[in-house]
Amino acid sequence: MTKKKFNKSNMSAGITGFIDILGFGNRVLEANDDRTISNIVESVRFVQSEFDFDPEKTELEPTQKTVLAFSDCIVLNIPFESEVTEYVGTFDGFMFEFFRIALAQIRCIEQSIFLRGGLDSGWWFKDGDIVVSHSLVNSYLIEGKANVPIIALSKELYNKFANHPDIEEVYNGSTHILDDMFNIYENNGQKWYFINYLDLALDSVSWGTDGEQIDRFRNAESPEERDKIRSIGYKKNIEHLFNTHKREILKAYLKAGNDKVKAKYEWLASYHNRVVNARLGDNQLQCTLCD
Repeated sequence: MTKKKFNKSNMSAGITGFIDILGFGNRVLEANDDRTISNIVESVRFVQSEFDFDPEKTELEPTQKTVLAFSDCIVLNIPFESEVTEYVGTFDGFMFEFFRIALAQIRCIEQSIFLRGGLDSGWWFKDGDIVVSHSLVNSYLIEGKANVPIIALSKELYNKFANHPDIEEVYNGSTHILDDMFNIYENNGQKWYFINYLDLALDSVSWGTDGEQIDRFRNAESPEERDKIRSIGYKKNIEHLFNTHKREILKAYLKAGNDKVKAKYEWLASYHNRVVNARLGDNQLQCTLCD
């Protein structure tokens, strides 16, 4: 057998994510018929597609982005040097990537798929079907410590952006973009910054609801009437997102097999309720868990 030489061109530096698809390990172990296996495969394919590139979403995409899918997890790697960062720099380029991860996470939850993950930066080697990566090992360890359904950053990765020169040069020292992008989770004396997916998903909500509403907006006789249509539609879509998120948390909580798993969704409900209070303060949108 000819020994293949190490090729340094297969190495890159970037951000790696290890994303666990919660509950899928048991689903795979229990699968014993074609229909069940097919459903699992399609769900894994769905998660992969949400984290992978969709050319309809943007014209700029990091080169050599990798999204690998396995039985109960996905692995993604985004190199620091890319078409996006060439134009907008690494700070804004990766804030955009974190935003996309947040949208992928909420879309998975809408399909009853909860995720827990870790993100870190470092070297990545990929040659065919071989992957060796410092950042992959670290992101796997972070995922295991994060404990609840969040996608957490290593402290080093968070600090890389918190101390990024663009904070001063572009944002005049303001950290508001980091405050919006990340939230804090504390457990057993440890603190993790995680992608604030619910707030970010809410920020992406539009006011349009259906064709009839769009027609009424176009035919409105005054700016005030158009503003009212937009306001009502926006509130309706915000409430729909909150209600969907609440429904899926409750479903997952009721399916949880033990108190340890239930505690994860209790935390998620508290996260949901904090965001509800900050956004609308509507008690009807609160997530109240009961067996």
